[in-house]
Formats: sequence, C-alpha cells, structure tokens
Amino acid sequence: KMTDVKPFTLSDKEMVSVLCGQAAIAIENARLYQKVEDSYIGIIAALASTIEARDSYTAGHVIRMAEYSCLIAEELGLPEDEIESVKRAALLHDIGKIGIPDHILLKSGALSENESQIMKTHPEIGSRIMNNMVDMDGISMVIKHHHEHFDGNGYPSGLKGEEIPKGARILAVADTFEAMTTARPYREPLPVSRAQEEIKKYAGTQFDPEVAEAFMKVLSKKGVI
Repeated sequence: KMTDVKPFTLSDKEMVSVLCGQAAIAIENARLYQKVEDSYIGIIAALASTIEARDSYTAGHVIRMAEYSCLIAEELGLPEDEIESVKRAALLHDIGKIGIPDHILLKSGALSENESQIMKTHPEIGSRIMNNMVDMDGISMVIKHHHEHFDGNGYPSGLKGEEIPKGARILAVADTFEAMTTARPYREPLPVSRAQEEIKKYAGTQFDPEVAEAFMKVLSKKGVI
C-alpha cells in the first residue's frame, strides 16, 4: 500500500548523494581515460608519419608489418590488449631511424661496416624516444629488442630465447618476412615461397620457432597481405 511507503530519511539522501558523486567521478574518469587513449593514438600516428617523411620505403613497410604482427599475435592466442601493444610497437619499431643520418638511411647500396654499426643503433634510439612517454615501457622494450635473435646472436643486448620480449619475437619474424618480399633500391624482392623457406630455415636460431610456426599458419590461412 502507498501508505506503507516510508519517505527517504536524511541518511538515505546522503547515501544516494555519495553514490551519485562516485558514479559521476567514474564517468568523468572514463571520459578522461578515453581522451588520453585517443591522444596516444594520435601521437603514435604522428610519430609513424615522421618515419615516412624520412624514408618512403618505411611507410608501407610498417603498415604491412603491423598487419603481419597482429595476425601472428592472434594465431598465438594473445589477449586483445597484448595484440594492441604488438600493433603499436610494430607501427613504431623503426622510429629510432629519425636519429640515423640521411647518407646512411637513404643509401641505395649496401652499407659499410661502420655504417651498419650506426644503423644498428636505431632500436635503442627508438626505445629512448618511447621511454619519454607515459605507460609505454612495454612497447619501448619491444622496439629495443626486435633485432635480437632467438639464439642470442642479435642486437643490441644479445638476449636469447624467453629473455626476448614476446612482442619483439613476433616483430622479428614479421619484419624479416616483409623486408624480404619487398623491393629495395639495391635488390629485387624474394618470392613468397623463398621467404617462407628462409623463415623456416632460421627458426630456432634467428627466430622463435613457435612464432615462426604461427606465421606459417597465418600465411597458409590468409595468404600474403
């Protein structure tokens, strides 16, 4: 009955007021988080564009490599947030090349030993750039170590096996395959079948065998992007 309904007490009103306040704070935090997230995506896009401005080859390379990397991560069953991190790392893996002199970066022929050593500094340069951004530690480490080899003979730190971040092991396969199958000023692209053979050949030495196998499955299912 309506007569049985008791009016809100002052305590009830205070509780409702507190709950509404907490809900408002939660909504505002979610809105601000989305703004921050959107800002980061914008920053990533801007950084990726700086690479494109330096080296036209790199622009198409990073987009294709990011697609390969995401497909590998999905094949490995990584959670959605890790797949997103892999994608961002792939898009920015060569950001350190903005610190490489043009006469080396844009050289049409093979690099000299000294030039090669300078070029090999780009993962660490990229890592330092990303370290200046909040909450980018994981991406920074993937960028730093994407040229490590599974057997420990890569650079810059000579990490091996599970010591290498998972994302970096994914990028290593995607990066190498994409580079082999793309024309460069000084060489023709390899046929896809030949590039696949190279990935299989160096699984366990240069590449994580699990990642290499996952990529072979991706190519079998989807073909070349």
